[in-house]
Amino acid sequence: MHRLIPCHMMQLGWRDQSSYQRRSHDENRSMTPEQFEAIARLVRAREGPARSAARLVLIDGMRVKAAAEACALTSQSVSKAVRRFREAHALLCAAYPPQAEKSEREA
Repeated sequence: MHRLIPCHMMQLGWRDQSSYQRRSHDENRSMTPEQFEAIARLVRAREGPARSAARLVLIDGMRVKAAAEACALTSQSVSKAVRRFREAHALLCAAYPPQAEKSEREA
């Protein structure tokens, strides 16, 4: 299966997945792209390198250091962005547990 490379990575000259480190399949999807976009709106994350790096970590499974290098940021700034997204995601998951979704649909 061939996965598309984000356009900003294509601009950096990266053409395939082997050009950057990936985590195992279980670890690489902290959230879905839809969840990421919703959380980005809620935390008012502006388009830019920090948001792109957080997307690389949380959706594409890239390591923080590699995402920082790809987006020309420090590892610390990427870690802070990723932490903001993860904290917001955790709050939303706690507020809307999967069982509540299921019981609402059945009612």
